[in-house]
This record gives sequence, structure tokens and C-alpha cells, in this order.
Amino acid sequence: MDPLTLRRQLPAWSPLGLRALGAGVAAASQGAAALDRLRATIRRELGSADVGLCDSGTTGLVLAILASARGAPRPRVALPAYGCYDLMTAADAVDAEVILYDLDPATLSPDPESLQRALSAGPHAVVVAHWYGVPADLGAARRLCAAAGALLIEDAAQGVGVSISGRPAGSLGSFGILSFGRGKGRTGGHGGAVLADSPETAALLHPVMERLGPGGSGLRGLFGLAGQWALGRPWLYGVPAGLPLLRLGETIYRPASPLRRLPALAAGVVEAVWAWSDRESLVRETNAERWRRVLEPVPGLLMYSVPPGSRGGWLRFPVRSGARRAVLGDRAARRAGAMSGYPAPLSALPVASGRILRLAESFPGAAELSRSLITLPTHSQVAERDFESIERTLSRPVKQIP
Repeated sequence: MDPLTLRRQLPAWSPLGLRALGAGVAAASQGAAALDRLRATIRRELGSADVGLCDSGTTGLVLAILASARGAPRPRVALPAYGCYDLMTAADAVDAEVILYDLDPATLSPDPESLQRALSAGPHAVVVAHWYGVPADLGAARRLCAAAGALLIEDAAQGVGVSISGRPAGSLGSFGILSFGRGKGRTGGHGGAVLADSPETAALLHPVMERLGPGGSGLRGLFGLAGQWALGRPWLYGVPAGLPLLRLGETIYRPASPLRRLPALAAGVVEAVWAWSDRESLVRETNAERWRRVLEPVPGLLMYSVPPGSRGGWLRFPVRSGARRAVLGDRAARRAGAMSGYPAPLSALPVASGRILRLAESFPGAAELSRSLITLPTHSQVAERDFESIERTLSRPVKQIP
């Protein structure tokens, strides 16, 4: 374990200031009015027919899965085999049958043949995500879903700043998922939203929203937000990062928790940082281009590009090369914000054994990503020393990792 070091770069960062904390405290006393303002902002910015606010992006995904099932006794959903473990948490929350499809490791988009095979099993919905803020190819997924009669759930939890054909991420599926978690680019400390794209999908969403319990005052979350603001800077992040109990930076499976509404306090914070988060996404885009220039000469590194007509949000900058994965063993590079992607496919989770419909025994794209993908920080607190530290490590000759 690394010794406790004060200076440690955050792998991802969401804008947050004292003014936003004050706005959250004020919103706590306004209740429904604060929630209505945030709903109105989301509808205006994303063109949604309706918006459900909830306590996390995972809860938003649970609601979208339930709504897509249209009253079926057991939902059936297709998930990417590589991605955040909270995808499986959402399926676990509603006892859903899961069909996994593979990703193309070169694009982070669904592998068309694998997705087509998953759709042959008749899922009610397919979840497609913009991992690390790299726009996924939704065009092919939309066509395949439409032909199979499945609804598309666009997981835009990591998609702040992503747009496709001029439309923001979260607005291109039958349902869209937003997350306001700590490191998602737009934060309320916690929280999320599920978006319906039409009156028809809004009508499916309304009944399942009744499953949400009360969100509470949110005052407990205020302490977390205060800590996030105080310690969410490189010169102090080493303190929480050095505490094993917090498990920061680890990818772990979290069991399903009760479904709750979004506290008004969190809604007030999200509303206060909305425009700031948009400006921050421009900084991430600039830093992503900086990484691209810096790493272009490094042999064996594979970087991701944005499809034509799209814009990346670059929550982090992903690169892929098994031979360079040794960067994660370099303490200086980790302190500069380098970290691994998701360490194992969803099929490897213990909870998956009785839930996944086994249409394929292996997912080579997901396995490749789990083995070779690392991410680099892109936010506005990244310093020149961080670029230089990671560049030195990645440029150093290393032994090939099988």
C-alpha cells in the first residue's frame, strides 16, 4: 500500500464550490420547488418529455429497466459485458434476467454481431453507455433495437459534454440516465435522473416512479459534499485516497439498496453547478487533445477518437495497451491520476452466475478492455507535472504483459 501522501491527482473531478453548497442548503428549505427547477432545466437542456429525479444514476437505471418491461413479471435487459458494476446492481435490484453483449475494444461501442445475438433473446431493453465520455455509436444500436422491438436505454452517467449529431447525451434513447455522483462531471454529491423521450415512454415511467421512497432532508449528504469540496483538490486528495476504508478508486460490486427520491438539497447543488459543469467539459476536451499530442509518439498505445458528428465529454482519457499496463505499478503515475479501467467483465461478478442468460461463453472485447485499458485525468486541476509524470512512465520500455 502506498504511504500516505498529500499530493495526489484526482482521476476525475466535478466542479463544486461554496456557492453551490449554499444553494443546496437554501434548496433544502424549498422542497418541491427546488426539484421542479432542476426538472425544468433538464427538460430544457435535453429536450426530454419527462424527468424523474432519484437518489442515484443506478436507481435511474432500475426505473428505466422496470419501465421498459411494460408490466412483465420479470424484466429482461441486455447489458454491455464491460462496464461499471452498478449495471449489474441495477439488474439485481429488480431480479432482471441479463443478456450480455460484447464491446468493440477499438471504439467502446457495442459489437454489432454480439448485440444482434443478444437481441435474438428478446430483451425488453438494451443499455448502451458512453464510457469515460467517449461517444458510443448509437445509430447502429437504435436500428437494431427498433427491428427487435426493444427499447434503448442510453446510459449517460459518464456523458457530461458528450453530444451526437448536435444532441446531448441522455436525449437519444427511449430512456436516458444521468448521474450526479461525486466523479461524474456534474455533481450533487449523489443523485441521478431518468429521462423519457416521448409521451409514450413517460407514461411507462410514471407508474414505476411510485416505487421511490422519500429522499429525506439531504443534510447527511451535506457533510459529504463539504468533504468533497475541501479534499477534492490534488494537494489534499492524498488524505482520503490513503485511507483503505474509503476504497477510493476501487471498482467494487455494491448490492442493491432501497430506491429513493432525490433530496432537494442535492437538486439545488446540481442546479447551481450546471453551467460550470458545461464549461469544465470544454477544459476536459482541451486536455484530451493534449494527451493525444503527448502520447502520439509512444509505440503500442491505442487511443480513442470521436465518431464524425459527435463531441466527446472525456470524463477521463482512456488508452489501451497491455504492454503499457505496467504504468499502474508506477507510484508516480498513480499519484498523477492514472488508474485502471474496470478490472473484470460483468460476467465474472459472483452475482452474475444465476442471472445471466448464457448466449456466449466468452466476451473477448470485454476481456481485452479489462486487461489493457487505463485512464488518464482530463479535468481542470491536472497540472503540467501530471502530464510529464505519466508521459515518462508510458514512454519507458516495459516488458510485454501477456
